[in-house]
This record gives sequence, C-alpha cells and structure tokens, in this order.
Amino acid sequence: MSRPARLKPNQPDPLSDAFAASYEEGLTLDAVAQRHHVCRERVRRAFSKRRGFSLRMRRDDNARCMARAADQAHAMLDEVRARRVDPSPRFAIGTSTAIHILRARCRIVGPLCVDSPTIAAAHAAGLTLDDIHEVFAVPPVEAVRAIAAHAGR
Repeated sequence: MSRPARLKPNQPDPLSDAFAASYEEGLTLDAVAQRHHVCRERVRRAFSKRRGFSLRMRRDDNARCMARAADQAHAMLDEVRARRVDPSPRFAIGTSTAIHILRARCRIVGPLCVDSPTIAAAHAAGLTLDDIHEVFAVPPVEAVRAIAAHAGR
C-alpha cells in the first residue's frame, strides 16, 4: 500500500474525515496515524483545523503527578524529622541537605497543607521560620503561634 500524497500549505486534508472516524472509534492519535500510514503531526494538524472537534485529554495525569510529588515531599519531611533524632554532626549535614531538597520540591509542587502540630514538629525537626513559610505557605506570625501552642507537648 502506498503512502498518501503530501499536502500543500493550507490545503485541507482529504483524509480528515477518515481520521475523525478512526479517532471516534477510540484510537489514539498515534494509532490513527499508523492506520492511515501518515505521521502523527498530520493527524493532529487535521484535527486542529476541524471546527467543533476536540481531542480527548488526559487531565488526570497531571493531578496524579502532582499528588505523587506532594507525597514525596511529605516523605521528605518525615525523613527530616527522623534525622533530627540523632544530633551527631554527620546527621546535621544530611538534615540540611534534606531541608534543601524539601524546599526545592515545594517550589515545584506548591506548599503542603498541614496543621499546627505538623508545623511545630517541623520546627522541632530543624526547619526555620523561613523554611516553614516557603514549604507550608504559613506566615511566620502564624508559625510562631502554632509552635508556641504545641511547645509543651
């Protein structure tokens, strides 16, 4: 079977209806392109020129990725807490590195949602008020209140 002819600039794709029918069957863009022996970009371009046609989007991928990154950030916070148990100089370096990594991850993902006992525990684990403000998006005044409220616990 021969390949379809190349398109001239601004020429409507004669296979556009066939692409749409295949896509409506549930095929992906790659599968449609493979079925009609064209490149994926040609299929995407044909769909972008069709009026009233929208591609299926995978919106849950981004949410899953962000949730996974937030879980990793929480795990890093737990790791920081665990490292503060042994105050030897060797672990102090690891703690500061873990805090640095946690801050970098929260710059990407966004602040973590926590309650006041977690803020107090994070401060006890070695996070400064600036770290708490960046990681949890809690102003220093509120962080001081949370730390003071849980100081004796």
